[in-house]
Amino acid sequence: MSGSGAALVVAGLVAATVLSARRATLAGRLGSRRPIRARAPLLRPPPWAAELLPGSARPDVTWTALVGFTAVAACGAWAGAGLVPALLVVGLAVGAPIGARRAVDRRRLQQAGVDLPVALEAVARSLRAGSGLRVALADGAGAVGGIVGAEVARVVAAAARGQPLVDALADWRSSSGVAGTALAVSALSVAADIGGPQAAAIDGVAGTLRQRLAAQAEARALGSQARLSAWVIAAAPLVFCLLSSAADRTNAAFLVRTGLGQALLVAGLAMDGMGALWMARITRLGGPP
Repeated sequence: MSGSGAALVVAGLVAATVLSARRATLAGRLGSRRPIRARAPLLRPPPWAAELLPGSARPDVTWTALVGFTAVAACGAWAGAGLVPALLVVGLAVGAPIGARRAVDRRRLQQAGVDLPVALEAVARSLRAGSGLRVALADGAGAVGGIVGAEVARVVAAAARGQPLVDALADWRSSSGVAGTALAVSALSVAADIGGPQAAAIDGVAGTLRQRLAAQAEARALGSQARLSAWVIAAAPLVFCLLSSAADRTNAAFLVRTGLGQALLVAGLAMDGMGALWMARITRLGGPP
């Protein structure tokens, strides 16, 4: 089967699947009493992909459409330009969600680093009001959301089930990836173990974490120019390749229709990608560990 034929087959399968799901949804909304025949199941998105589809009422339909579009685009690229462009399309479709997932995780960790001193300050306020440490931790979990709120709530739940609070805090330190958790757990463990001026010690840790966040923000601001220069350097070969191919069609034909050109294109993209990743790594200042 040719590439164009494969593209038509894949497009037909995707369209049939989406229409089948649409008909089933409408039948459910209208309260149809007719039995619905079993149809081909939709592709269920993996958990990491489901988190990247916010606001989608039917993530299975969205994921199936995305997979089908990628398949059609790859078949079209195969039919029009060859195997290497088709592989590049598939690589882009796979790499883009992975990069988006990493960016989302990085933002969540940065926000958790900001939430941690807020939670500690709430714990200190509750301690000054006369609450015990476990109740104060529950107040700290309620003061913030996201990763920190969920992790502190798990500590409180473990202590409520009978686990010693120090052990629950140790489990939090070993399982958390939030920057500053080890310092916060050390102060809370000392407060739970030997008592003393608990609120003052926890406030001191919160102040230290805030100073660290300020230093990281200043480092990121100072490194923004270096990161911009790195991305410009990484994008320059791609822009030059596109401009030269648009000016002279023989360049594009050589790159996508000949074996030597495809090998050079893949090698160039690979080296440019590795260089971009390396420059992004060495210019990433003040980010989470």
